[in-house]
Amino acid sequence: MPIVRVRYRYPVTTMAANLLGSLLPEIVAEALTCDNPEGSLTAEDVEVEVGVMPAGLNTKYHLHVEVEANAYPERIDVLERRTHLITSRIRQFFNDPENRVLSGLRPKGWVWVKLFPAHWVEI
Repeated sequence: MPIVRVRYRYPVTTMAANLLGSLLPEIVAEALTCDNPEGSLTAEDVEVEVGVMPAGLNTKYHLHVEVEANAYPERIDVLERRTHLITSRIRQFFNDPENRVLSGLRPKGWVWVKLFPAHWVEI
């Protein structure tokens, strides 16, 4: 079960960050689904946590998007392409001329996809 952590600060608004957070499950599921029997994802499999950056964080960025997911060979093989797909969809989100919430908003940010061995069990 991947988890996505979104951290933001001005000029990104709470409304914009939450709207992005609502779209990320579908974006991440599409980008990380792979041919491994355990690697198929739907939006319902992806959890998103959205929060304001800590005041003391020293960064030149307005948006941090961290994705943590299981490492499968089929997912790792094209990790760069998968990361660029997520990044491209986030850029599209912020460049949508139809979205008044994002009017003129062009934050500087990054996407970091971290894959590692893990196992998830529901309680």
